[in-house]
Amino acid sequence: MQFITNMLVVLSLLLISCDNKEESIEKHVLSIKILPEEGGSVEVLEEASGIPIVDLTSIPEGENIQLKAIPEDNYQFVGWTDGVESSITSVAFVMTEDLTVSALFRKDSGTPVEVYGQLGIEGGQLVDESKVQVQLRGMSLFWSQWMSKYWNQQVIDWLAIDWESSIVRASMGVDANGGFLSNQEEKVKVETVVDAAIDKGIYVIIDWHSHHAEDYPQEAVSFFSEMAKKYGQYPNVIYEVYNEPLDVSWSQTIKPYAEEVIQTIRAKDPDNLILVGTPNWSQDVDDVIGNTIQGTNIAYVFHFYASDSWHYQSLFTKANSAIEAGIPLFVTEWGVSEANGGGDFNRTWTQEWIQFMDKNKLSWCNWAIADKEETSAALKPSANINGNWGSSELSESGSYIRNVLRAHKGYSNPK
Repeated sequence: MQFITNMLVVLSLLLISCDNKEESIEKHVLSIKILPEEGGSVEVLEEASGIPIVDLTSIPEGENIQLKAIPEDNYQFVGWTDGVESSITSVAFVMTEDLTVSALFRKDSGTPVEVYGQLGIEGGQLVDESKVQVQLRGMSLFWSQWMSKYWNQQVIDWLAIDWESSIVRASMGVDANGGFLSNQEEKVKVETVVDAAIDKGIYVIIDWHSHHAEDYPQEAVSFFSEMAKKYGQYPNVIYEVYNEPLDVSWSQTIKPYAEEVIQTIRAKDPDNLILVGTPNWSQDVDDVIGNTIQGTNIAYVFHFYASDSWHYQSLFTKANSAIEAGIPLFVTEWGVSEANGGGDFNRTWTQEWIQFMDKNKLSWCNWAIADKEETSAALKPSANINGNWGSSELSESGSYIRNVLRAHKGYSNPK
């Protein structure tokens, strides 16, 4: 009898010890976010057994967790973010702390605007309406007053369908000869391009193409107020309020000008993306560090010409500094040429610049749709004014950039 009593005491002590050990193991909370909510679901499993974990509020320290993303019909899985960074559908990790993990899904078909929807800026990056990072690629039209023959719906359609452009840029000349300040009809050309882009389901930049915009703030305010009122309800539209400032101060000149124009736009359009040029031909993006414009969905313009030796030697550093500081950049203009639009086409340097933009997911528009006899022009003289260009109508630049764009399937299969 005494023996049995002693055994019961020992067993009781063992059970108490096990209970205390269990209680001493720290428990963690796993929060799963699904963006968008209708995009799919997530299974949370014990990695070793494959058994579903039902209670995500009390997961033991050191537990091996497996997540499986399951897309709904018409959606594709894009990746995990927040606590886990991966693009693999099934991912495993060890639970060591409270953790939030987001599963990102995206529509698997449709036009770029149907797939990405409303663009925004989050954490220094361009994102879609589900907060998934986006990289747009496309073409910039040449100055409106000097190359208006290509500012038509047929060209925009061709750039979308054949060149796989997910974005076009309407570079409206402002103060240069024949620009908007002396010819209000330039606005009609912009509207033609914007309407065509909306109809085709791609993004479009309304570009105040000036080197002296600070000299005409009220004209810019009036123009962008009208554009925001007319197009603010369309997620396609992006406003570039200053193309390329010259050697002027960011804090004293460009920023105050931009703030005034942005205030006007936001009065009619609270959320579409706004782009602001930076000093010295939109090259000194590092000037913005620590001195950004207050507001939402604002990014900063970065320009370069890939075959220009000074750009190659200096501008990677400037752009990297801005990116590392969390400054959102948008390359609204770059060319394969030297800075003057002519000169060499250095394919090695051009490829390095493209790789740099891809690595950092910088959206871009290549300069330019024009049949001017210069290195950066995409077309040969007298190329069809309605698009539908054959290979014989493309310049070396045009052929090269078209291949780059088509490799990414920007219009017919945006990713």
